[in-house]
Amino acid sequence: MKIRLGDADRERLGCPEWMELDLTTMSVAEAEALEASGGDWTVIHDSGAKAMKTRIWLALHRSGVTVPFSELTFDVIAAKAQDDSGKAEGSDNDELPTPPTSASSTPRSPRKRSQAST
Repeated sequence: MKIRLGDADRERLGCPEWMELDLTTMSVAEAEALEASGGDWTVIHDSGAKAMKTRIWLALHRSGVTVPFSELTFDVIAAKAQDDSGKAEGSDNDELPTPPTSASSTPRSPRKRSQAST
């Protein structure tokens, strides 16, 4: 899974444009860090705002960004998630930015979701 926060949140938090997030594994150290900062690792596979915040906190943590769960705030409408096949998760937005496929830092233009499935 790839996660992308909105531009303002990425700038404020200093995180990469796209963050990889493997939800098939979580170390006990990550779970303890999450709990110590006010989060609950047991909701990571649930739906809803708290699960979304938990996944974003973990993606940030794994990207080297330290922010207490209790202080993490972001624009939920601007946040995007893609599964490994490139399909959007939980978004009704018609625009879906393309994650980078190389180490290039050049931003890519958004593409229509309907075009991505063809």
